Amino acid sequence: MSWKEEQSPLLSINLSPPKNIKIASFEQGRRTGAPQISDTIASRRAAYGGKKRLERLRAPVETGQEMPWTGRLSVYCTCNTYSLRDLFGNLLNKYPEGARRFGTRDVVHLRLPRIDGQDGEDDAVWWVGIEDPRGSDVFFFSYGVVVLWGLSEGAEWQLLDWLKNFENGRLEGEAEKEFLVYSYDQFSEEELAKVLEDQVCLSSLLSDETLVRVKLALSHGAAQSTKLGAFETAIDNVIDRTQALPAQMANQGKLNISQRELLKLSGELYMYKAYIHLQSDVLDIPDWFWDNEDVEPLYGKMARYLDIKPRVNVLNTRLETINSMYDLFRTELHVRTDQRLEWIIIWLIVIEVVLQVFGMFIGVTTI
Repeated sequence: MSWKEEQSPLLSINLSPPKNIKIASFEQGRRTGAPQISDTIASRRAAYGGKKRLERLRAPVETGQEMPWTGRLSVYCTCNTYSLRDLFGNLLNKYPEGARRFGTRDVVHLRLPRIDGQDGEDDAVWWVGIEDPRGSDVFFFSYGVVVLWGLSEGAEWQLLDWLKNFENGRLEGEAEKEFLVYSYDQFSEEELAKVLEDQVCLSSLLSDETLVRVKLALSHGAAQSTKLGAFETAIDNVIDRTQALPAQMANQGKLNISQRELLKLSGELYMYKAYIHLQSDVLDIPDWFWDNEDVEPLYGKMARYLDIKPRVNVLNTRLETINSMYDLFRTELHVRTDQRLEWIIIWLIVIEVVLQVFGMFIGVTTI
């Protein structure tokens, strides 16, 4: 598939910063403020035993020569799912030669070529749109994740603002994020790409079509990792809300929670377990690789680098631990209910005995 080089960029070029920094919205007529750079470029990591993958220090990729350019590789999980049909239709109207769908139709790809005259000093202006000299690529995944290659930070935020129109079940609070960098180098074309220390190095010898397939293979792994991070955050929130209950049982010997509240917590946990294990796109190898086996090793390389399997195992262990804790709570509530019923029965018997004695007393006095 070919793309016209004269296609309009995502953002208009403006080399003089405005007084109040604003960036044009992806939809014309809407505006959104840009966040502080320091709040967005830092990569959020923690040990995967606790939540996220292990912290790694960034180091340069060992390549044959110095890399002249480095771009942003950003991954955002903003919601449960995207309405890809509507999203694709909207993109097709704006970029008829840049938007397309892949294989299983669970991925929408947007190609944004860099136009002439966008080289040079614009690297100093962070809100300029397309930074990759070979063009930027955006991949929208049906399970609520978007992967952006080679866009400026400002362009990313205006695209995320536009993307709200197609979100289903927006995440509470902050979107889940993953940030890496990427570059090009003239190593063997057969190697395709390298992944090391939060950096991806792509072969500069690849054709445009092969480059897109390589980026998509790596994006599948990065998208799954970020979606998994959203699950980890959700489970952390569940733990935060219930962590006082075991201590309450240990210290007070009772549980201040109702059957209804426990049922709601159990239902929430079951939804997470069902979504994680039944949403095959999140954990399994995507079907797209059936017809693209040559780039599947890149997906595996990214998945291993982001510790997806160990994190899934840890997440499953935590889910089972929470489920066992809920079983304990249910048992305690059942015991409490049984004790209450026993006392009700005892008091009914006492009342019956009292009534019988009172009836006998009335009968004796009448005689």
